Amino acid sequence: MPMSESITLHYPYDSSAHYDIDYITRKHMPEIHSRWGSHGLTLWHVTKYTPGPKGTPPPYAFSTTLLWWEKQDMMPRTLSESEFKKMMDDIKGFCDKEPIVLSGEVVGMSSQGS
Repeated sequence: MPMSESITLHYPYDSSAHYDIDYITRKHMPEIHSRWGSHGLTLWHVTKYTPGPKGTPPPYAFSTTLLWWEKQDMMPRTLSESEFKKMMDDIKGFCDKEPIVLSGEVVGMSSQGS
C-alpha cells in the first residue's frame, strides 16, 4: 500500500454548542476537496458520533477526516499556513467549538471488497 497522510479534526461535544452537519457535509468538505484535489487529496469523510452504550454523551460531536494524499509529502504542502487558516476560518460556519487537530501517517487500511 502506498504511504499516505491524513488529518482529522475532532469537534468536542457540548450540549449547548452550535453544530451544522449539513453545512459541513454539503459545503465545507466538498469545497476543501475541490481546492485540494489537485494536490492529491482523494478522500474525505465526516463522522457524527452517537451516545455510548449506556447513553453517555460522546466526547466529540463529530469529526472530519481528509485522507489519502497520493504522496506522503503532499499534505504538508497543501496545508500551507494560508490554506490552513482558510479552512479553520470556515469552521465558524458550522461549529462554535475549537477542534482538536491530529495528523499522521496512514499505516493500514482495507480496500473495497476486502
